Amino acid sequence: MKYLYNLIPLGAFFASLALEVILDRREPLYEWLLYPYTLLGLAPMAIGLYFLIAFFRLFEKHKTTVYPGGMPTHLVREGPYRVSRNPVYLGYLLMLLGASATMGSFSSFLPLILFYAVLDRVVIPFEEKRLRERFGAAYEEYARTVRRWI
Repeated sequence: MKYLYNLIPLGAFFASLALEVILDRREPLYEWLLYPYTLLGLAPMAIGLYFLIAFFRLFEKHKTTVYPGGMPTHLVREGPYRVSRNPVYLGYLLMLLGASATMGSFSSFLPLILFYAVLDRVVIPFEEKRLRERFGAAYEEYARTVRRWI
C-alpha cells in the first residue's frame, strides 16, 4: 500500500492538469483572464518549478528518499523547507495555478481544489505519520515551527 503513495502526487498532478485543459476547452465557464494577462500565469509556474528543483537537489544532497512511500533518512529543514513543510506539493499547486491562469477560464481552476484535497487529506497525513515515526520529537518541533503549506 505504501508504494501507492509514490504514484498519487504525480498522478494527481497530471490528472489535474489534463482536467484543467479539458474543462477549459469544453466548458470554459466565465473567461476572467484574457491575453496578454494570461501570461501572468507563467510566474507561479516558474516559482513552482523552482520548488520542485530545490526539492530534488536538497533530497539528493541529504541522500534521502524522494518517494512518499519510502522511509526518509534525513529531516530536511533548509531552503524552501524553512517556510513550508511541503514545498514540493506547493510547487505542484503553483504550477497548476499558473497553467490555469494561462488558460484564463474559471472552470480550469476547479481541479486545483481536488488536487489540494487529495494531497492535504491523503498524501500529507501519510507522510507526516512516517516522519513522526522516524524522527519523533525533532519532527514535532519542526511541525510546530513551520506551517504545512505556507
